[in-house]
Amino acid sequence: MTKKIKPLNIQGTSMYHTYKTQEELEKYIDSHIPSEAILLHTGMGLAVNLIVHLMCEHAEGKAIAKPTPPLLKSKTKEVKND
Repeated sequence: MTKKIKPLNIQGTSMYHTYKTQEELEKYIDSHIPSEAILLHTGMGLAVNLIVHLMCEHAEGKAIAKPTPPLLKSKTKEVKND
């Protein structure tokens, strides 16, 4: 009997800005003082590893994302890639 895999359902949160790339998020994190940046990088790394694990475990490397619209409009300036 084959194990039935449940569909992967990852829901976003409307409380935070959504960066378009991992590089943009890393640039934002690096704009903080080092003691804060290390904690933010740790949290990001843990979250990314969890998402990758869930995608591999439950979606065979594939998933459909349903982003949550932001709760508030953010006034973040666009990060330029040099």
